[in-house]
Amino acid sequence: MVNRGHLRFDLLKMRLPGNRKRIGGKEQIMKTVRLQVDILKQQLEELESLQKLGGLRSKRELWDTAFTLLKWATKKKTQGFSVGSLSPDGRYTELEMTFLEDLARNVRDQEASDHTRSRSPAESKAAAAGMTSRKNGVSHISVARKRQPA
Repeated sequence: MVNRGHLRFDLLKMRLPGNRKRIGGKEQIMKTVRLQVDILKQQLEELESLQKLGGLRSKRELWDTAFTLLKWATKKKTQGFSVGSLSPDGRYTELEMTFLEDLARNVRDQEASDHTRSRSPAESKAAAAGMTSRKNGVSHISVARKRQPA
């Protein structure tokens, strides 16, 4: 269905990778959902070309492949790694994707918030002053980096 320069297509019965899963010795069918996406006709043509070149038989396989890559990239980014490519001659190009930067920052902020909530008031005050709690009679000093405005 064409709508204002966009082509609508349906990915029918999208499932998480694999529709059957063995749980407790029993094989269970995973629940499925329907995902509908509006994209430009040119983008659909690009997707279909990539699907064909990659030997994928369906848009479902294309989705699973793309989703796997996104999950890997988000995992690595939240672990503090850069995500990019390395050319045969050693040139590195980092992937610049606002989503990944925002996700990594939000995860770090959440972890810091969770860590701060688990501290005692005295530990929080010491951390704000750049010192951590005393361990074995020794004070540990940390240097906090100031965030640069985006």
